Amino acid sequence: MEREPESRAGRDPARSDEPVVGRRRPASDVPSVLQHAVEEAARLVGASGAVVCVLDPESGKLKYVHEAGTSRRHIRFWARSVEVNDGTGLISRSMSERRLMVTGDYVADRSFTHAPSADRMITRLGYRSLLVAPLLLEERAIGILSVFSGRWEAFNEDHMALVGALADHAAAAIANADLIADLAESREQLARRMDTQRTLSGIAARLTSIRQPDELLQYAVNEATRLLNADGGLIDRVDRDGMIRWAFGAGETDEEVRAILRNLEIPVGQGLFGLAVAEREIKLTGNYEADARFVHSPGADEVVRRIGVRSLIAAPLIADGEALGVLGIYSDQPDFFDPSDVELLRLFADHASVAIANSRLIDELASSRAELERRAERERALREITGRIAAIRDPDEVLQRIVDEAQRLLQTDGAHMTLISDDRTYLRPVVVAGTGDEATREWLQVQEFPLHGGMNGLAAGLGRSLWTSDYLTDPRVPHEEDDQFTAARLGLRAMAVAPVRGPENEIAGTLAISWRTTREVSDDEIDLLEVLADQAAIALAAERLDSLRRESEARYRYLVENSPDLVWAIDDEARFTFISDTCERLTGWKPEQLIGGHFGSIVHPSSADVAERDWTADMDEGTHELRGRLNLLHNDGHPVPAEFLARTTVLNGRFTGANGSVRDMTERDRLEVELRHQAGALAAGDERAHLARELHDSVTQALFSMTLITRSIEVLLGRDPAAAAEKIGILRDLQRDALAEMRALIFELRPGSLEQDGLVHALRTHTAAVQGRIGLPILFESDLAERLPIEVEDALYRIAQEALHNVVKHAGARQVHLELRRVEEAVRLAVVDDGAGFDEGAIPAGHLGLAGMRARAEKIGAQLELRSSPGNGTTVAVLASLRPG
Repeated sequence: MEREPESRAGRDPARSDEPVVGRRRPASDVPSVLQHAVEEAARLVGASGAVVCVLDPESGKLKYVHEAGTSRRHIRFWARSVEVNDGTGLISRSMSERRLMVTGDYVADRSFTHAPSADRMITRLGYRSLLVAPLLLEERAIGILSVFSGRWEAFNEDHMALVGALADHAAAAIANADLIADLAESREQLARRMDTQRTLSGIAARLTSIRQPDELLQYAVNEATRLLNADGGLIDRVDRDGMIRWAFGAGETDEEVRAILRNLEIPVGQGLFGLAVAEREIKLTGNYEADARFVHSPGADEVVRRIGVRSLIAAPLIADGEALGVLGIYSDQPDFFDPSDVELLRLFADHASVAIANSRLIDELASSRAELERRAERERALREITGRIAAIRDPDEVLQRIVDEAQRLLQTDGAHMTLISDDRTYLRPVVVAGTGDEATREWLQVQEFPLHGGMNGLAAGLGRSLWTSDYLTDPRVPHEEDDQFTAARLGLRAMAVAPVRGPENEIAGTLAISWRTTREVSDDEIDLLEVLADQAAIALAAERLDSLRRESEARYRYLVENSPDLVWAIDDEARFTFISDTCERLTGWKPEQLIGGHFGSIVHPSSADVAERDWTADMDEGTHELRGRLNLLHNDGHPVPAEFLARTTVLNGRFTGANGSVRDMTERDRLEVELRHQAGALAAGDERAHLARELHDSVTQALFSMTLITRSIEVLLGRDPAAAAEKIGILRDLQRDALAEMRALIFELRPGSLEQDGLVHALRTHTAAVQGRIGLPILFESDLAERLPIEVEDALYRIAQEALHNVVKHAGARQVHLELRRVEEAVRLAVVDDGAGFDEGAIPAGHLGLAGMRARAEKIGAQLELRSSPGNGTTVAVLASLRPG
């Protein structure tokens, strides 16, 4: 059975894993209760004997105390010879495992490791059953209570419980005796500790109330030196570069030594101080120079020799996991400090560390509060600037406010803002704050800072924020005479500049701040300056947009007020919410007479279907455009033909309103009628001119030739009848050709099949007629399936006629290829022959029908291409677009 040790009040958890042997217990006289306990144990369980032994921590052996039931000396010898740490025997196991152990046959029991000597002694004594109960104090076995019997399996569970209880009483008796002895020995130490505690409490109170770290640390080293009766003490700080440097000292009056201490630098990890800081543990040495546990620093060893240090305690000062420094106390005597001094310095270092941490927290809290107030002030200023930007009542006022806030929030001596010139070659200050006088302000605002020159020009040229701790010595600044004069007049030393960016991220200018003294510029200050620069950029962009909006509104207002069209808007009930002044000129109604009324009130009865139709019945969500014609109702009752354009909006399936324009079509309709008449006249004139050219080029010349031949025949009839007969044959051929030309011209005036059957059929009929008339092979190909606009078909037909006529008349071709094909959103007509060709540059203008073909192509917006050279045939191609307009 196992018996769990009872919890002891005041037990130190940190020492629960201590070994069985190792803590010295002071010797004490065991009270009579121990003798009574051992006697009762033997009697109550019916044992042959019992013994109580306590542990000697120095020798590791059991010390005989009392026995009962036997007086044989070898039992005492056996009890004194038991080793409790060798792992053999039942007693050793009971003490090591700190629980009650029992066996009914010791020698035969194999549940534990046997020692031959112990087995021989048990056999010699005649014992078989053995019951061992450890005496437990604070979970440590300080001895045993054991009972013996020569009987086999002599002890049961009740016996075990009884002996365990007696063992607890015996342990308590021993503990009480030890406490009485300890109390007697520590009265003097207690008085000293009470005085030390009072001193520490006073120190802690004072440390807590100290606000200045220097005062705190000096007080700490003074009090530590005094309390430990040391020769001196010192506090070193750990710098950011990992070096330990002297800060404060106590007890050392030699100025030369103090000067050495001030200049001493010890890396973390070297010397006892460096070891304490590196391992974050308090370190003690009784002979510094001879101690080999740490790496010696030559400088530190020299100081130790000069001062005569032998004993030294080094306690690291730790706050928030960071080693701030080390507190050291020294003496010129070896092994001067004992563990109580180490513990005292540990407490003192803890107090000092907490006080330092509190002081840092207080300083950080004050700094945080100040920073919070600054941030709150910045936020208020930025919100006000944002509000002013949104209002844009006076952009110059907004920019001035931004520059003023830059000076105030960043606590600078001056601030200014520049804008880049139109040619982007220099910057000019436009807003200034913090200048000494008005004359300086006016002088600054006419200066020109070149791009990439000076801090403003450099920040604008690089497109990023820059700062300098001293403008007058910064190598990035040209330091020319004018530049130095400007810096001296403005008192520029430290300076920071942030670029101001435009809508397209282009540089629009800079925002600059300056101080009259040299200083570093922090990242937070640069961040705030950039935020203000962004606000300035927003203000400039907003002002520009507002200016564009005003200009756009003015233009729109002018266009609406002066537009010949009537501009209108209606709500979701189709009632007028706006009508432009054109309404009175167009309809005779004044706008105020119609505002609020239904739009159908100005629609003529002849267009009632327009007003009554539900235009939104089939509309999807969003905005839609409508176009149409209607007649407006004039104030005198007559209809006004008009064309309307409307943009309607449907939201959530419901009509929400519309706006648009109405144009008077009276004049346009009249002009269209006139244009149609003029177009007919022009077409007739074009046809007459074309017919005149054809008659001149063909029939007229044939008739003239016939006249000349007739005269020749009259002359030859009397002189040479045979020649006259030949001339008559020539005359007959000319007459036949002239008749064919006349028939072709009559057909070309416009075949009836063009309007009725389309271009493809008309070209096929014409090529067949030409081929049948003169026997010229003409190959016609077309993939055009649809009809073209009549004006396009007519023009292409005439160009093809003209090209074929030229082939028949001038080319002497053996074959002609006529092609009509669709090319994406266009149609291409090509007439290709293998005739004689010609040099276009050598032909006088107006011949070969080229002028007519170009005129017809231009009329329909087509492109005409002519390729020809002598001996290589001719290609005439026309590409006509079919896109609307």
